[in-house]
This record gives sequence, C-alpha cells and structure tokens, in this order.
Amino acid sequence: MQRRLSGESRCPNGPRGFTLLELIVVISVLGILSSLSIPPIASWIKESKIDGAKAQVNTAAADCLQRLRTSDNQDIAVDSNIISDDNLKQYGYKIASGGNKCSYFSIEPLDSDETHRFPMGFAIGLGKLTKLATPTGAESLPSCKSWAGENCSVSEDLKRHVEYLEKINAAKNSCESTYNQWITAKSSGSNVRWNPTGDSKCPPRPPIEDAQYCTPNSCNRKVYALDGTVVGYTQEDYDKALEEKYGRICTEKLEDLRNQTPPFTNPSEQPITITECGPQEFWFHKGKEAATQDEWTGLMCEDEINNVISSGGLNNKALPYCGSEPVYICDGTKQPNAEKYQQCVEANEGAKCQSEINELIRTSPNGVVSHPSKGRATPPCGDTFWVCNNTYKDSEEKFNADCPSQPPPTCKPRNQRRCDKFGGIWCKCA
Repeated sequence: MQRRLSGESRCPNGPRGFTLLELIVVISVLGILSSLSIPPIASWIKESKIDGAKAQVNTAAADCLQRLRTSDNQDIAVDSNIISDDNLKQYGYKIASGGNKCSYFSIEPLDSDETHRFPMGFAIGLGKLTKLATPTGAESLPSCKSWAGENCSVSEDLKRHVEYLEKINAAKNSCESTYNQWITAKSSGSNVRWNPTGDSKCPPRPPIEDAQYCTPNSCNRKVYALDGTVVGYTQEDYDKALEEKYGRICTEKLEDLRNQTPPFTNPSEQPITITECGPQEFWFHKGKEAATQDEWTGLMCEDEINNVISSGGLNNKALPYCGSEPVYICDGTKQPNAEKYQQCVEANEGAKCQSEINELIRTSPNGVVSHPSKGRATPPCGDTFWVCNNTYKDSEEKFNADCPSQPPPTCKPRNQRRCDKFGGIWCKCA
C-alpha cells in the first residue's frame, strides 16, 4: 500500500507546475527586464499603461452619458467607484483639479515632465460626448490623436517640433537608402552615411537645446568600401585594403594622382582606370576621389556655377555639367527660378542706370538732360530730367522755380564757362 501511494504521488505522466527554482528564475528575469531602460520595452510598457487609463475614462464616459440623459444637473460628479485617483495611480495618472464632473472630466500624468502620458478626458453637452487631449511631446502625439482625433490640441511649437523631427527622419532614411544602394552595387571608394550623433539628443518636445545633436544635416559620416565591403573610415584604411588586394604599385599611383599640382580632375566624363588596380574606376575632382560619377558630376556643376558667380556674370542657360535645365545666376547668387532671376536682373539694371544718372547730375550744366537707355527698359534707364546746380529736378516747373535763368550780362562775366554752367557769382562782372 505504501509503495502504491508513493508511486501515485509521483504522477509521471500527469501535468506538472513550475518548480520553486523555475519560478525564482522567471521572476528574476522579469525584474531585470523591468529595471533595464530598453527603449522599445519601456515604451511598450508606457503605452499599455496609457491604454489602461483610456479604458477607465471610457467606462466613466459611458456611465456619465447614461446618468446625464435622466438628469438636468450638469454638476454630477463622476462615479468614484468607476474611476478615482486610487485606481488611476497604477497607470501613472490622477484626476485633474476641477475636472471630476460628468460635464467635463480630465485626467493628467502624475509626473509633470512626462512625454509619453498626456492629459485627456471628455466633455458632455446636449447628449453628445467629445473626447479631449493635449499631447506632452512628439512621443505622445500618435496616442493623443487616436484618443481625441482632431480634438488633440497641438501647440504651434509642438507642431513645428514634430515637423522638424520628421524632417530629420526623412533625411536619415534618404541618406541610408543612398548608402545601401552604393554598397549593394559593390562600389569602391568613399561615400557618406548617417552620422548617429546627428539625432542622438533630439528631445521629445521643444525646445531643441543642442542643435548639433539634432539636425537633418548629418549625412556626413565618411565610409570607405572596396567592392561593396566596408574597409574603414579613413583614406589610410582604403589604401591598405587596395594594397592588400592589388599590391603597392596601385596605391602609389593613386597617391601620385592625389598629390598632383594643380590638383588632378578627370579630364572628361570618363572614369580613370589604373592597370595595377584591377577593374576599379576612379573619379577624381581637384585631387579628391568622388564616390560615384553622379557625385563627380555634381562637383563639376558646382565649379561651373562658382565660375559664373566669381566673374560677376549673369546666366539663364543650361551649364554643361548641370543637366538640361537652365541655371539662373544673378548678382553673385544662384536664383531659384526664372521669375526671381528676372527680378534680380531688373534690379541690377536699374541700379546701374541710377549710377549713370548720378554721374550726369554731377557733371551736367544746368538744364534738361536725357539719360541714354542703350536698349535698357528698367526705370530709371532712359530718364529725362533737369539739373540745377548739380541737383536733380524731375520736372521743368521745379527747375524754373529753383533755378531761374540768368539775365544776359551787361559786362564780361568773371568766368563765362562757369557762368553758363553754374550761374550765380560767376556771372558777375569781372
């Protein structure tokens, strides 16, 4: 009998629970996970807490709707058996001051610096429920909108902040996509990818205090690859990889090209190849290697634009390395479109004509003067005006009022030429 009972108690084929040791291990692991600040896990836990608070508020809203349908008292308080500070505490919330009525109910995070949790609630009027919420940062915006929709009231500062973060994310995705395509194509040379410091300190809500670590201009981490395999982050790393694969003569010839005076640039839209470097193609621009032909073409385009700017010239035509579209350059600046270019040309044309008119005013004798337009139509080109003692008069009436004609002298003037030009004391008798 004793043996039979002992055998039954072992239950070799029956269900088994956790042993004490297994339970201790599981609890320990959960404790470690909860103590770690792993962003995805921490974020998921916070979102689940917010969902719990939303469920509480929804239950309170349903109860309030039912009670207000049978009462005209808008001051009915929310049922504390349904929702209260005590049962909200587990979700990191409390009832907001003055927001515990069925007509207007609101809860807020226990932590005033919270960026995931956000104030939310509802208002009931004329039998209609309206959900309300205010996001505390970019992290809370999706949950806020899912709760209150268009009634998720976002401040202008937060709107701009979220747009800026989205701009950074778009720049990062574009940068990494271009880099990955370059690697996939088994390219060689240098290229850039996203610098992880560029968005390492982006706060979830404004302001951005350290723009150096939260900027869309972070596609600047130089990487060197050989045949699609990353070999390092410096020119020395790349040269070492080339030498290991092709030998020292290859790297020496490349170094000669980099150190040429004047700096070497590919003479045409054809890559440079070096026998000792195998099938590698090189695009040199002023002694530096471009990652791709497109990058090389872009650098050549910049040279053409800078040449026009430095010469002070105008341009509204396509430039050889800049594609088929016109490049508009005026007043030392690349203009965004034809309209801005024309406005700039007219402004500069008018300024030049005004300078010529100023010189005519300084050197012309009293009387009417016409500025030669030379085909220029922008005012004041071609202006007709009057000069009185080196001052500008825009009408004959003003000229006659301020500069009356001198009576013919009864004697020889002191200086006939200056009398004709300036009048006044020069016309007095010698």
